[in-house]
Amino acid sequence: MILVACLLCGVFTLRASSQAAQSFSNVLNAFANDGLGVNDLQSEYDRLGYTSTGVDARNTLSELSTAINRKFQDRKSIALRLRAEAEKHLRNGVNNAVDECCHLSRSSLTYDSRFSDHVDVNRQCNRLASTTSTGQFNIGDELLSSFEGNLKSNPTLKWQYFGSQEGLISIYPAFQVAKCDSYDPRFRPWYVSAAVPEPKDVVLVIDQSGSMSDIGRGSSSSRMELAKEAAKTVLYSLSPNDRVGVIAFSNIVRFPTGCYKNGLATATTDNVEKLTTFVDNLYPTGSTNYKASLSAAFDLFIDAFPLSNQNPRHKVILFLTDGDPTPSLGDDTSIMRTIRDKNQQLRFEVVILTYGMGDGIGNDGETLLAKIAAQDYAYYSLPSTSLSTPGISDIVRTDSNIRQQLGSFYTFFEPDSEILDPILSVPYYDAFGLGLILTVPFPFTRRRAESACSPG
Repeated sequence: MILVACLLCGVFTLRASSQAAQSFSNVLNAFANDGLGVNDLQSEYDRLGYTSTGVDARNTLSELSTAINRKFQDRKSIALRLRAEAEKHLRNGVNNAVDECCHLSRSSLTYDSRFSDHVDVNRQCNRLASTTSTGQFNIGDELLSSFEGNLKSNPTLKWQYFGSQEGLISIYPAFQVAKCDSYDPRFRPWYVSAAVPEPKDVVLVIDQSGSMSDIGRGSSSSRMELAKEAAKTVLYSLSPNDRVGVIAFSNIVRFPTGCYKNGLATATTDNVEKLTTFVDNLYPTGSTNYKASLSAAFDLFIDAFPLSNQNPRHKVILFLTDGDPTPSLGDDTSIMRTIRDKNQQLRFEVVILTYGMGDGIGNDGETLLAKIAAQDYAYYSLPSTSLSTPGISDIVRTDSNIRQQLGSFYTFFEPDSEILDPILSVPYYDAFGLGLILTVPFPFTRRRAESACSPG
């Protein structure tokens, strides 16, 4: 309130006479003292005694650092134990029946403030991706005793879960979900960061040409709607360690409004939501301009390249289309020349993964998408290079599978060597309602991102 009074006084001294300003000041003082009792309140504060205590900042920070490190080491030990237990049962070929969380009765659960929900700390339950059958590999029950022991020895521990690359997740403690709708752990930040710990720079290039209005094969939705869901799956799988850009194209290139056309954005919750809104608002129109869209995608990397040199990152373009390029907007050779010239500026560090959907892609189009992914410049009589990393071209025969295919892009970057230490995730919003949390995920088995994981 005092701040407001001073601001008002400042305004009136500029516009009123000295006498009027003094009069207004007297009114404010009277209101403060008689109406609010400011002077009496100040007198009471003045009569209070106090003790001045010095703070050893260096020692305080050291104690805080030790406490945080101890907590993270505890979580690391939990993840190590869970991994060892999971690997043992994996070797033994254990496969339990799936007990879906959506089939639990709420009357059998008890409210637990640690989880802000009704749970059962004596059991675990499962959730499945839409592509996962109930006969998939499941060792959740075998981990139950470890889950229980971890919670008893660490009462502040939150959810513990095991996610398989088949799309099944075992969750402890068990809790009820209203519907048996699809939940896919493979597209959650904790899973992706465990599978590929290195940060990623990702540019999504989405075809919105007129043919994207056609109904997708194997679906009742249009290709445009299927592409949107696939793109959003990628966006929601990223963490703030990653950076992202989104481009839509028909005969022209479209960017999200604001600064998103000037470079890559850190994949924070706010940025992801804004990019998701851009994707949601796309509609089919126009023809198909490969050349301009790929050129624009590389420009986003070029703007961010100096920073990338200081912190090596996986760089990838995810190119999604349902048709061949419009010849008048750039022939195949000019498209490949653009890719080569742009990627050369980036030391050929950008990988391209191409995804074709629908029946509008002919044999020549499939060849072009394959050559774009392979960065096979010699095929078009352009200078070849050994510096580029060949990507993968995927022609999705059933359009309804495009979400699974595009969302799994990160598997291209899974390391060949075993990851020996758990990974500490950046904060993200818990899908089960706990708000902002950290996780300590730990992948195991080579080229398989089956993760025993413990949130802090």
